[in-house]
Amino acid sequence: MSDMRMTGFASGMDINQMVSDLMRAEREPLNRMEQDRQLLLWQQDAYREVNRQFADFRTTTFDGIMRRSNMAATTVSSTDESKVTASGSASSGEGSYTLSRVDRLASAASNVSSDEILGAEGRLDGDASLWSQLSTHEGMNWETKGHQETIQVNEDSGIAVLESGAIDPDSVEVPGFSVVTSEEELSEGSVLVDAETGTLQFHESFEGGESLEVTYQSHVFSFDATTYDSEGEEVTETFEFAGTDSLHQVLGDINRSSLGVNAFYDEFSGRVALTRSDTGQYNEAREGEEARTAEHAEIKFSDGFLRDVLHLDESNESGGDNAQFTINGLETERTSNSFTIDGVNITLHDTFTEGSVMLGVSTDTEQVFDQVIEFVDEYNALIELVDGKVSEERYRDYPPLTDEQRREMSEREQEMWDERAESGMLRNDRMLSGALDRMRQDMYGSMETDQGTFSHLTELGITTTSNYQDRGRLEVDEEKLREAIAQDAEGVFQIFAANGDTYEEKGAARRLRETLQGTIEQVSQRAGGASAASNQQFTIGREIDQMNDRMTNFERRMQQTEQRYWLSLPGWNRPWRRRMPRWNS
Repeated sequence: MSDMRMTGFASGMDINQMVSDLMRAEREPLNRMEQDRQLLLWQQDAYREVNRQFADFRTTTFDGIMRRSNMAATTVSSTDESKVTASGSASSGEGSYTLSRVDRLASAASNVSSDEILGAEGRLDGDASLWSQLSTHEGMNWETKGHQETIQVNEDSGIAVLESGAIDPDSVEVPGFSVVTSEEELSEGSVLVDAETGTLQFHESFEGGESLEVTYQSHVFSFDATTYDSEGEEVTETFEFAGTDSLHQVLGDINRSSLGVNAFYDEFSGRVALTRSDTGQYNEAREGEEARTAEHAEIKFSDGFLRDVLHLDESNESGGDNAQFTINGLETERTSNSFTIDGVNITLHDTFTEGSVMLGVSTDTEQVFDQVIEFVDEYNALIELVDGKVSEERYRDYPPLTDEQRREMSEREQEMWDERAESGMLRNDRMLSGALDRMRQDMYGSMETDQGTFSHLTELGITTTSNYQDRGRLEVDEEKLREAIAQDAEGVFQIFAANGDTYEEKGAARRLRETLQGTIEQVSQRAGGASAASNQQFTIGREIDQMNDRMTNFERRMQQTEQRYWLSLPGWNRPWRRRMPRWNS
């Protein structure tokens, strides 16, 4: 039946082809709307591409030529780098420094156990619990701490572990159970206590799975240690440990504390060594090379565990000295061998009392030069991109291809057509052309800065090219630029980065950033940006939504038109008219 409908049943006419041909003509306005929408999408993409380049240039300008550390770089030479080295910074002033002697290098205070550390069975095991080795040591200030704890006994193993570790087995009370200390005594109704680990083992007859209230006493010890901060103020830490803790755990907590020391246990010698993290003298009570006492030490120890067990004593301390040197005739000290004087970072490597080391500070011309060249290259690339967009040829005879047209072309033909169809989306765009004009003005206008000897880029050897078709691209006289940097590096920095109250008092790069910021906002209002959540927030987006609405309404009318065509054709009053095809866009 459907085949007869396609051929016109008895009329001999191809009715389906007739309707298809009629609808192809009716569809032309819709094709043009789809092409107009595609042009809007291409224009949106072109705008956003330019805006990304604007944003990238704005960022690299701030991180590059407007950053003083890049434009005020200095280099420092040393006549003897085995003894003294130095480097410059943005705040370094040109000049020279003479170190006539270095009497002493800074060192970190350190202390070592005066004797090997022994437990009940010989040299201490750094990984074993301290209670198991020092429970009877006279120097340990063991204390007992009362606890009440709710435990949950494991149903499979019949085991529960107390939180406080090593305990006094005679102090353990478990309601309803007798406490035993040997496996042979473990029987129904009893619980075996491991004093070193705080483990409770119930007899297998106890099913477990219920909570029990346990009271007991644990073994703990504590001690204090003191160092000094950079202001000479005492820094005291109080430590408390359980008997189950090991020596390595104790020293680990000391290392992580605010004392600023590094401690370790050497099992070969059986001794502990402590060293301050920072070099220098911080205890202001020290004078000269006097013997260290508790009053004069950089690291102080309390009685008990530190003194009587680890054998640490302030009289064994060494180091903790400031660097002593003479620079430009001035005798002075520093807590570190690396320090800064007048923006110059100096590092002492060795002592000497004869001869001298000269440090010469000068502008790092090459780094400043490279930064300016990089800025000019990026500026020219941006100008080339934007100028290319606004001057790109627009081929109006190459509208976007329809789906039907694409089916009739090869891939290569489609690519060539699309290349021309997408060309010139921003041709003669007033917004971008205006931005180019303002950027050229930003670069060419004079700068009224008070902190340099230059007022125009031409004084640095930076001018526009002689080719008018270059649309304001810059070229650099490298020799003249290097001379300007050597003459006044600060002036070169200011002509780009000065931040005055008026336009005339701002540097070229700062003017550019402000121009770009304004243009970026304008383009975002036209074509949207990263923060645009919907098409309604920018102009092209609203135009696209309007076009979509028009296309939807037109497609609805097309369906009605197709229905009229079918109803008006010969033989449509036949029963098979109910199989009328629906037009599909």
